[in-house]
Amino acid sequence: MTRVYKSNFRFVANRYEEWQGGRCISRGEIDTEILAEVSGNTIHFELDDIADLRILQSFDFYCGNVDSADLGDRIQYSYATSDFNPIVPMVCHLFYSGNRIEYVRFAMTNPDRLIEFYGEMVELGQPSTGSRSQSSANTSVTAEEVMEDLDDRGMLNVDTLMEKAIILYNNNADANSIKKTEAVSEALKLFVEACNLERDAVEDGDKDYSIWMPKILLYIALCNYKLNNINSAYYIAKKALAEIDTVEEHSIISGIPREIYGESTIKELISIIENDHWDDVDEDMDVDDVDETEVDLDNFYNLKRKIERESNAVGNPEAQRIIQLVEVVSKVQSQFWEACSHTGDNTQKFQLHELLNVIKNALYYSWEKLGCGHHSDFWEEGDSMFDYMMFEMGPEERIKAIINMLEESSPFALVERNSAITNGLLSVFRKVVL
Repeated sequence: MTRVYKSNFRFVANRYEEWQGGRCISRGEIDTEILAEVSGNTIHFELDDIADLRILQSFDFYCGNVDSADLGDRIQYSYATSDFNPIVPMVCHLFYSGNRIEYVRFAMTNPDRLIEFYGEMVELGQPSTGSRSQSSANTSVTAEEVMEDLDDRGMLNVDTLMEKAIILYNNNADANSIKKTEAVSEALKLFVEACNLERDAVEDGDKDYSIWMPKILLYIALCNYKLNNINSAYYIAKKALAEIDTVEEHSIISGIPREIYGESTIKELISIIENDHWDDVDEDMDVDDVDETEVDLDNFYNLKRKIERESNAVGNPEAQRIIQLVEVVSKVQSQFWEACSHTGDNTQKFQLHELLNVIKNALYYSWEKLGCGHHSDFWEEGDSMFDYMMFEMGPEERIKAIINMLEESSPFALVERNSAITNGLLSVFRKVVL
């Protein structure tokens, strides 16, 4: 058995031939390195220079079955897809002699076309460079671009949308960065479009169920969970379980394992939310109260602004102090609101709430005045700009009044230690008005 199968390799090509319909349609010199790296049952390819050739520079193949992969004079890898994009390789052949690759062939379709690269294998079995993890995350693609491309090629359907969306989600599911979380939001848009198309198909076809729907709802729930839309994720996951029941009830084929529809993942998600995030679930709601086709990005945008704000504050002690003060004042505001709600003193509740809003607006103004950023860095989705606009009508006079109040009778006296909140606010505000 050749060592070529399921091995990393580097192949430097100096010429190519392109074939279609049994004839060579182009040939010539080329200077490109083909890098292949294996991860599990996937082999990832990178072509550093494709000149004018119509082929992707980064793509994957399945490499899990040795019996179908070794054809005697070549190794075959394949990529199953519902999207017949003419520049996406669907089959790869590595022609070998012993343990050396002699040339590399990629096959595309729509129409059927081959590109063969000739040159020299310069390395076999080398350590992975991590190029696959760096390139395949594909965090820059937008749902609009994907749908526009599919529509242009007449391939905008549930199968292709789910394929694209699942790849985009899986490559970014750890959501450990803003870019990856943003990619999850784009995947959500694709899943929602697939959901809408599938609902229309069921209605137009006068059908009682869809075998796609449980998995569509599962992925919509997963995306919402990654975007911190916990309540939506919970009830949509519940809907996904109900859709499995619907499919089993109406399907003419019995005995299909429920795992085919993703039941274990759905139940795991529900369990995680019930055990770790139950405070974020509205128990008074029902599954029908949640719209699975709604793309809610408010929590994501708020998180993104927070991370960007904190990143910009690195190395700037004044900016870090203002961020901390905004967080502390907001926390105290919530505590005062809850305490007054328990006592039934609504007048004091609203007065304290408005007073602390004024102080936060003063901090936003200070953030901008002291060169830390723009006051809108602190706004969250749905926040009204009216209060801040009113504050900007004579802001320094308002800040002086706040200073006088803090010096004479600080509203934080009952909850702070060693006047930490009051002194922190005074330190910031005095720099603004002096």
